[in-house]
Amino acid sequence: MKEKYLNSGRKKQKHKTRDRILASAQNLLAEGKEFTLEDVAKETDISRATIYRYFSNIDILASEAGLDLNTKTSNEILEDVREFNTKEAILEIQNYYNDLALENEPGFRKYLSATLNVPNDKKTRGARRKSTLELLFQKKGIQLSEDEKEKVSNIATVLMGIEALVVTKDVCRLNDQSSKDLLNWGLEHILNSVIAENKINAAQTSK
Repeated sequence: MKEKYLNSGRKKQKHKTRDRILASAQNLLAEGKEFTLEDVAKETDISRATIYRYFSNIDILASEAGLDLNTKTSNEILEDVREFNTKEAILEIQNYYNDLALENEPGFRKYLSATLNVPNDKKTRGARRKSTLELLFQKKGIQLSEDEKEKVSNIATVLMGIEALVVTKDVCRLNDQSSKDLLNWGLEHILNSVIAENKINAAQTSK
């Protein structure tokens, strides 16, 4: 149990550090000037080496900082879905992230392209989709084992966002709405299967 709490604490600290770096980059973006990782390091009072562990180059940091301005926090998203049952909430979260990706598609594609060129051992993504789903499971009291929660949150994450939309649009040749419909259909069928096995609590939350 001690190791579990230590890991949780480290994870929260990493998110805080990452958020500080993004906030500083956004301040520099607002000034309308070009900036470097060194400039962000000075703004945040965090070493360049630490920033490099989160963002390996300035293009990735600038792209994510710009996109982050248009993205709701996990708590804001969950507030929007708090009166939905578990299945409905997950599908609404999927809709939010798919709409966000489509509305900012050029920026997300640029960001994805930049991160694909980063070595695997240096890739660090914000993982907002996964974090939002994990927080939903905590607040809803989902009747799943830790392993099952991980699998459901992972497969739901796979079926939302720019990566899934690149496949549906570029490979399957679907338009925006057909892409959303297909991804929604796939996730709903997976959730129905989990619900049918009585492994997920889909009851209405208390109001």
